[in-house]
Amino acid sequence: MNILSNFFAHPWFLAGLVGAALPILIEWLFRRRRRRVLLPTIRFLLKPEDEQKIRRQDRLLLILRCVICALVALAVSRPVLRAEHVRFTALPHVVVVIDNTASMNQSVGVTTAFSEAKKKAAEMLRQLPSGSAVSVLALSEQTDVIVENSKECLAAAVKLEALSAGEGAASIRDGLAKAKDVLERSGSARGEIYILSDFQKYTWLRNSEEISQAAQLVSDLGTHHTLYFVDCAGEVEYNDAVMRLAPVDPILSAHLPMKFVADIRRYGKAPADTKANVIFLVDGVKKSSQEYPGTASLEFTYRFPDPGEHLVAVEIENDRYKLDNQRFYLASVPETHQVLILDPTASRPGLARGSFFLDRAISPPVAAGFDRVSQFTTKVVDPASAIYENFDDYAVVALLNCETIDEALAAKLQTRVRTGGTALLFLGPGVNPYEYNRRLFRDGMGVLPGQIAAPVMEARDMSLQAFPGLARPGLKPSAFAAKVTAFVPFAATNATTAVSATTLGSLATPGSAMAAGRTSAILERNIGRGRAIVVCLPPDLTWSTIPASAEFALMTQDILRELLGQLDAGVNLQVGETFEQPVMVSAQPLLIQSPGGRNERLVPEETRDGWRVRYTGTHRHGVYEVKTAPEILRRRRFVVNVQTQESDLTKATPDDLRGAWGGNWTYISARESWSDSVGKRYAMTELAPAVLWILAAILATEAFLASRFGRRRDSSSNVRRGGRS
Repeated sequence: MNILSNFFAHPWFLAGLVGAALPILIEWLFRRRRRRVLLPTIRFLLKPEDEQKIRRQDRLLLILRCVICALVALAVSRPVLRAEHVRFTALPHVVVVIDNTASMNQSVGVTTAFSEAKKKAAEMLRQLPSGSAVSVLALSEQTDVIVENSKECLAAAVKLEALSAGEGAASIRDGLAKAKDVLERSGSARGEIYILSDFQKYTWLRNSEEISQAAQLVSDLGTHHTLYFVDCAGEVEYNDAVMRLAPVDPILSAHLPMKFVADIRRYGKAPADTKANVIFLVDGVKKSSQEYPGTASLEFTYRFPDPGEHLVAVEIENDRYKLDNQRFYLASVPETHQVLILDPTASRPGLARGSFFLDRAISPPVAAGFDRVSQFTTKVVDPASAIYENFDDYAVVALLNCETIDEALAAKLQTRVRTGGTALLFLGPGVNPYEYNRRLFRDGMGVLPGQIAAPVMEARDMSLQAFPGLARPGLKPSAFAAKVTAFVPFAATNATTAVSATTLGSLATPGSAMAAGRTSAILERNIGRGRAIVVCLPPDLTWSTIPASAEFALMTQDILRELLGQLDAGVNLQVGETFEQPVMVSAQPLLIQSPGGRNERLVPEETRDGWRVRYTGTHRHGVYEVKTAPEILRRRRFVVNVQTQESDLTKATPDDLRGAWGGNWTYISARESWSDSVGKRYAMTELAPAVLWILAAILATEAFLASRFGRRRDSSSNVRRGGRS
């Protein structure tokens, strides 16, 4: 049946060939059966020659009618003629690897490279001989197996055509490795691998390690199978891409001028008269636009009129590759970032209050009618009143120089940090090492980065040097030079305390034991999902004049920024990255809506720090939204941007590939005709029209002969009747 399938589209209709015997059967059933009577008087009236001629005519008509019935059966069986119509060896296993990375969205005429690849691959699958084994792979962030070792070629073509264009990045090495695995699992001794791609260099020749691995795979596959590299894209003259969109200061606040920077990069060389504009939008409304000459870094300033979550976007106009022309930034913009200061001397007036300088450093006072200069505001309370405060309402909780730590306060502070909050601790002469180590260190499980070694250590002739981790420009190493009379030391840290290696500054003199890293002026600790920073000096004038300096305000602002970090980092992702958020109330499944409007279930997972949701289906750029209440999920929206590596559309030429991999493959350029190169290997010609023309000719011949033979017989009969009369 496999051989018949190579000749006929519907081989089962060949059973109709039995109908060729139908005229014979009819002739046998309906022929006149006459009794033979010998009459001597008319014995010689009928000549033997005429009788023989009539019999030959009847046989010829009978044969033509049998052929007509056979041709009808052949026509409905749809005979075909293939380039490789009869195979006495095993049919090859055809593996189609279609490049579904973001660069395949580039325009090719009125379509895209991905659509062109799907069209070519589907055309080939439909022309495969019946019984051919096919596999279809899609190369994106991961290589997806769409069809594996199936003999339903038409169904495979339909599934391939249903694929949506991807927006991720991948290496061709992964596609080759998956194709090899599919062939090995099927046990096929002979395979044909077709890789349809735009041959972007980032996908094909990414780095030396991947080139070496891909070359080995090409060599292994080329030994037993046949490789075809099919180009589905043209040459791109140039491409403009938005590489980055981010605020200059990640700590945003309403009613203040916030500056955003957009990095634009031009790949290739554009015509001299090319004009391009970039548009700046907030919540879908155009706010401003600029013309750019090519690669540039553009700045936009905007005042958010209302607090809340705002979608900032940048778009490029008039570009051929649309996918990287847009970039989003989802910004959380509060009215202010409030800092709760827990100060035992909160009730004292003016300079007698230990948090006086810290309060002014965090939220400097401004004259009426002027914009505030800080995104932070403060609230100062006594630690005894902290039990009435909701720590979740504050960006940072600062604890100052407490002699005793209440167990409830310590537990509340630790819970807040573990669940994603931040804490800032200032140590001073009032610190009780026993209380702090017991309540806040907790044998390495608390917010302190280490045990406090002694209550006070003298530090004569020592000065607080510059903080290299601070981001303020223009600060010199001597900016914090000031006399320090004492500090609170920590014991030597080790791996068991899980102390971060980051040190923002050292309190030591050259050559001392503390200069070797045993004691630092500022220590940090990551605990759970949160972070704590400890300053070994009080924010007053007890041990140092630093709090009274202007640099202290800069240092404090930068410490707060260091604590808060990138507040919006978890909701501004790239294609293929994972969205992860803690669930505040319920562990019930949630519903997430992707940019295309598709809804998916999102099931929370139980972790050490509580219930969390993880979503890995970030395959398309745009805005995603979790359908739930803010009490359950704090950030319900997130954005996904394309990976910037896919913006460089530079192609790998056949010479590049031969130099990297060798030449054990066949390259088919985009300018070559698909039917003339690969399609003709499986092309088929329908013979049914030719059969129908032959059938029509034979029908006409039969009708003509039947009419002619009938007239001759009539004339012969008339002659015989006339002779008898």
